[in-house]
Amino acid sequence: MALYHASDNWGEAPAGTIIQFHQYASDNNSTHTSNGWNLHMQENFTPKVQTSKILIMGQAFVGTETNEDMALQLHANDTGDNNYISGSAHASGGRNCLSKFTQYDDFSSGDRLAACHYQFWHDHNTTSQITYGIYVSPRTDSGNKSWRRNEPWNTNSSGYNFHALSIMTFLEVSTG
Repeated sequence: MALYHASDNWGEAPAGTIIQFHQYASDNNSTHTSNGWNLHMQENFTPKVQTSKILIMGQAFVGTETNEDMALQLHANDTGDNNYISGSAHASGGRNCLSKFTQYDDFSSGDRLAACHYQFWHDHNTTSQITYGIYVSPRTDSGNKSWRRNEPWNTNSSGYNFHALSIMTFLEVSTG
C-alpha cells in the first residue's frame, strides 16, 4: 500500500487512500473476577487529517474459568462505561460484540482460551491524539465470572505457561 504524500497535503488524498498505519501488540496478562467492563488493552493514535476515518481491527485473547461467552467494546478517550464506539456494543451499553469470542480447548483440561477478532470504523473529526481502549466482559448477569487477559485459564498444566498476543491495528483512511 502506497501512502499519498503530494506536498504533504493529506487532505487532498483520493478517497480510500491509506494515510498512516500503526500496530500495537501486547501479551500483558492479568486476572479479573467481576462482570464489569475491564480494560484489556489500550493504545494512542494521532490522526493526520481531521476528516479521515480510522479503521481499528485486531484480536483479543482471554482465558475463561467456566467457558463463558465474552463480549468486547472499543472506547475512544474513555470517560465512562457507555463511551464506546458505535457498533462495538448494544445501544443501551449491553454486552454485545460484533465478533463473538471463539473458545479453544485443545490444550488440555481446563486450559480454555477465547479469541475475539474485531473491526470498527471511527469517524473521529480531530487531529489530536486519541486513546483507544478495548474493554472485555463476560456476557452474563448471573454472578461474577473470572477470566484472564492474554493467557489460558489454567496456565500451569502439563508443565507449560504461555501468553497469547493481542493486537490492535490502526489504518487512517482518506475520505476524499
